[in-house]
Amino acid sequence: MAFRPVNLRFEHHLPLPGTLSTIGIGESHPRVSWNLENQPENFQQITYHLELLRGAEPTSATPPTYSEEIQGTSSTLIQWPESHALPSRSGAFVRVKVSGETASAWSDWHYVEAGLLIRSDWTCSRISSPSYTSPEAPSPSAIFKRSFAVKRGVKKARVYMTSQGVYDLRVNGKPVSTDFMNPGWTNYQDRLLYQVYDVAGALSEDSENHLTVEVAEGWFTGRLAWGDGVRNVYGDRNAIMAQLELEYADGTREVVNSDDRWQVTQGASTTAEIYDGQTFDASRAKLIEESLRGDLSLAGFAAAQVLPPLPESTELEAMTSAPMRQIDVLRPATQFTTPSGKTIIDFGQNLVGYARIKNVTGQKGHTITLKFAEVMENEELGTRPLRCAKVTDNFILAGTPEPESWEPNFTFHGFRYLQVDNWPGDTATLSSAIEAVVIHTDMTRAATFECSNASLNQLHSNVFWSMRGNFTGLPTDCPQRDERLGWTGDIAVFAPTATFLYDCTALLQSWLKDLWLDQKDLGGIPPVVSPNCLKAMGFWARVSECAIWNDAVILVPWALYQETGDLALLSAQFESMDTFLNSIPLDKNHDALWSDDSFQLGDWLDPLAPPDNPAQSQTDAHNVANAFLVNSLAIMAKICALLEKPAEAAKFSDWHARARQQFRHLYVTPAGFVSSDSQTAYALAIVFDLLEKDQLPTAGARLDRLIRKNGFRISTGFAGTPYVLEALVLTGHTQTAYRMLLETGCPSWLYPITMGATTTWERWDSMMPDGSINPGEMTSFNHYALGAVAHFLHERVGGLRCVAAGWARCRVEPLPGGEITKVKVEHLAIQGKIGAEWEVVDGVFRVEVRVPAGTVMEVAMPKGEVKEVGAGVWKFEEKFDAYSWPPKAISGLPDGITLEDVKNE
Repeated sequence: MAFRPVNLRFEHHLPLPGTLSTIGIGESHPRVSWNLENQPENFQQITYHLELLRGAEPTSATPPTYSEEIQGTSSTLIQWPESHALPSRSGAFVRVKVSGETASAWSDWHYVEAGLLIRSDWTCSRISSPSYTSPEAPSPSAIFKRSFAVKRGVKKARVYMTSQGVYDLRVNGKPVSTDFMNPGWTNYQDRLLYQVYDVAGALSEDSENHLTVEVAEGWFTGRLAWGDGVRNVYGDRNAIMAQLELEYADGTREVVNSDDRWQVTQGASTTAEIYDGQTFDASRAKLIEESLRGDLSLAGFAAAQVLPPLPESTELEAMTSAPMRQIDVLRPATQFTTPSGKTIIDFGQNLVGYARIKNVTGQKGHTITLKFAEVMENEELGTRPLRCAKVTDNFILAGTPEPESWEPNFTFHGFRYLQVDNWPGDTATLSSAIEAVVIHTDMTRAATFECSNASLNQLHSNVFWSMRGNFTGLPTDCPQRDERLGWTGDIAVFAPTATFLYDCTALLQSWLKDLWLDQKDLGGIPPVVSPNCLKAMGFWARVSECAIWNDAVILVPWALYQETGDLALLSAQFESMDTFLNSIPLDKNHDALWSDDSFQLGDWLDPLAPPDNPAQSQTDAHNVANAFLVNSLAIMAKICALLEKPAEAAKFSDWHARARQQFRHLYVTPAGFVSSDSQTAYALAIVFDLLEKDQLPTAGARLDRLIRKNGFRISTGFAGTPYVLEALVLTGHTQTAYRMLLETGCPSWLYPITMGATTTWERWDSMMPDGSINPGEMTSFNHYALGAVAHFLHERVGGLRCVAAGWARCRVEPLPGGEITKVKVEHLAIQGKIGAEWEVVDGVFRVEVRVPAGTVMEVAMPKGEVKEVGAGVWKFEEKFDAYSWPPKAISGLPDGITLEDVKNE
C-alpha cells in the first residue's frame, strides 16, 4: 500500500459518517491536521505540500486554486492559507503530501465547507405553533411543513437548521440523517447551535417536494433537575428556524425560509419528555401522513406563527462537535418473567438509548408500554433509583393490516432491562421484535485495552460504556434519573481518562464555552452544573464556591491541551481560568488558600459517608479544596508561560509557592504525616506535589499502611480515587497498588464486576452484596467519575503515557505487577495510532511498540535502560538473572489476623 497522508481533519471537527466531507463549520480559516499511512521506518517529515481547490470538483485536469510546499515537521493544526478564507456557504477540496527522506503520495481530496458565519446570512424567521399547551404541563410535539418546487439541475442543496427545543428534520418524509436530539443543550439565551445538512440526494427534481420538521420540548421547555424540577428555563414555547438553500447548475439560487407560509399541527407524540419518556399515537401519525399527501386540513394544519427575531445577544453558532447519533444496536440477550408476571428483556449491557419496536400487529388504540431500568431488585424491575423520572415509553397502535414499527426520536433512557407491558399476542415474539438502539455524541473511539486479567478487561469496558452513555451532547453525571446534568466535578477528575478513551475535544470545547457563560453569570465562580439550570430552581446558592467542581475550568482545558497540543484551546479559556482563580474567597489567616467559610463538597461519595450524606467524608473538605487549589495554581502558572504571559506566570507561580507552603503548615507534620490521615489526604498530597522530598517516604508508607489496614479496599471518593494508585507507585509501593486494584471485596473497583456490572457505578456500593439497591436517594449504575482508574490502566499497567503535549513525545514504561503477564494498550492520538504490547514469559520481558510519524517514543525497560525510537513498529526484550514471575501476591495480613482485628487496631 502507498505511503500517504490520511484522515485529514479541520480544526477538531469530524467528517460526516462514511465520507471525506466536513460541512457547516464555523471557521473561515480552519486549521488542517492529518495522519500518515504506511510511512517508512523512522520517517521524519521535513516539508508538506498543501493544495486547495475552490469552485469545482477535482479532476486530473483541474488546476488547484492554491498550491504551496512549506517547510515544517508538524502534521497537526496547520494554518489555513490566510488569503484563501472560506466565506459563508463556500467550500474547498483539500489534499496534502509530505516529504522527508522519502516523498509520500497525495492524500485523497477531502472537502470542507463553512456554514453561515455572520448573522445577516440568516434570512429565515423564527416560527412556532399558534396553539400550545400550558407552560406548566408537558407539551405534545408539533410538526411544521413547507412544500416547494425544485427545478432540474440541482448542484447543491443545504438546510441550515436549529430550534428552541429538539427537532427531527425530514425531506419528502425521509430523515436527512441519523442525528438525534439536535440542536443539543447549550445556554440558549447566549448561544444556539445550528446544523447543516446536504439534502441534494433527497430532492425530487422537476417536482414538488416538502420539508417537515417535528419539534419537541427537549431541554428548552422540558422539565429539568430532580423532584418537581423546573420547566421553561429558557422560554415557554418551542420554535424552529430553517433555511433551505438551492443552487442550480445554471447558476441560479433559491431559498426556502421558515416563515408564515409554513403550516403546523400537533404531532403524533402526545408527550415527549427527556425524563418521563415519549408517548406516540400511531393513528395520529397515519392521519398526518395522509394530510401531508393531500388535504392539510385533515390533520388540522394551520399557518405557523412568526415570532420576533432572536435577540442579537444570542449567537447562532455552528455546531463544533458531532451531534448525538444512533451508534449501535443490541439484540436481547435473554427474556424472562418476574414473580409478579412481568415480561423482562435483558440486553446484557447497561446502555443509553431507547428501544425500537419492529413489525408488531394489534388492534387500533392498543397501547404497548415500555419501562426501563438499569438493574433488577427482588427479581423485579429496579426503578427506585429513577426517583421522579417515569422513564416510560408508550406506543399506541394504529391497527393497520400491515405490521407497525416505531422508535422514539425525542427521549433517551439509561437501561439494561426493559419491561414490556401489554404486548399484543404471544410474548415469545418479543426477542425478534424489540432491539436496543445505543445513542451518544458521535465521537471517534481512541483507546483499546486488554490484559491477561479478565476482570480488569471488564473494568475497562465498564468505564468505556459509562463514558459513551454520559457524553450526550455534554458530559453528564448519569443517564437514567431526573438529573442528567453537566456536573463540573465529574468531568474535572475524569478529563484525562476521557481524552484517552475518545476524541472528545470538540464536545468539551463547546461545553467549556457554556461553562464560561455560566461563570460570568455567577460573578466569576464557575457553577457546579453547566448549563446551569439549577439557577432557575434557586437551588444551592453557595454551592458555586466548590473546589474540584470549580477546578473544571482549569483541569478540563489542561487535559485537552495535553491530548492535542492545541494552545488555542488554552487561549480561548484563559479568561475563564483567570477569573475563577481571582474570584476565590481567600482565608483571612492563610491568604493563599480557600476561605475556611467557603462551602465545599470535598471527597464526595467517600464509601464511609452515610447513604443520605455523601459529602460527609473522612477527609476534611478544606484539605481537599486547598490541595486542588495548589494543583490548579501550578497548572495555571504553566499555562501562562505557554501563552507567553510572563506577568501572569510570575503571579501564579508566587501564589502557588505560598499556597503550597501554607498547605503544609496547616495539614502536614514535619515528618510527612497528613491531617485527616486518610487515603485521599495522602494521595492528593503525594500526586499534587504538596510535600517536601524528605516527607514523601513517610507519607507513602502511611498510605500503604492505611490501605493494608483496610484490607486493600478503597476508601476514597471523587477527590482521591483518580490519584490513590498513582500515589502508591510514586512512593515505591507498586505491588500494593496492584493488590488494591485487584481487590474484589466491597468497596473496590472490581466489586461491581463480581455483581455483574457492565458500567461504572456512582457509589462503590450502588448495589449491596445481598443484591439490594443502596438505600441512598442518589444511586446510579452508570456514572463515569470513579472510572478515572482507567487512566492508571493506560499509563501504569499498559505503560503508555504522554510526555509532551499532543503526543509529540510519549513514554512506554510498564510497571508489571499483580500477576498480570500480558497487556496491550492502544491510543489514537492526534498524530496517529500509538500502541504498546508487553508480556512476561519465563523471566523474559518482551515489549512491542507502535509509533506514528511526528511522535518520539521513549521505551523504558525494567532494568532502567531507555531506548528512543521514531515512527515504526519496534520490539525489545530483556532477561533478568533473578527475575521471579509472577511476584508473590500480597495479603497484607499476618497469619491468624482478620480484617476486623486490623480495623479495630
